[in-house]
Amino acid sequence: MKKLIVPKFPTESAEAEWWDNHMDVVEGNLIEAIQEGTASRGTAQRVLREARELKSVTIQMPRADVNRAQRLSAKKGLSSNLSPDSLA
Repeated sequence: MKKLIVPKFPTESAEAEWWDNHMDVVEGNLIEAIQEGTASRGTAQRVLREARELKSVTIQMPRADVNRAQRLSAKKGLSSNLSPDSLA
């Protein structure tokens, strides 16, 4: 198995190009890991583990900041996870 060191990328297109250029190595490593029984579904397991490690935090913010955060997240199509009921 060839070890790949994935660099930090300045842009998404640079990352896509790097993965395209190294696809043969990635595929070879994946096939080898499957054959050896060392392949795992790391992404789902990692997400679940990280979700269990999260700790809820409550902060107090000025109402104007909360309103702005809600407007910006709505504009970008994101969930702000803020509600007046949850703010004290």
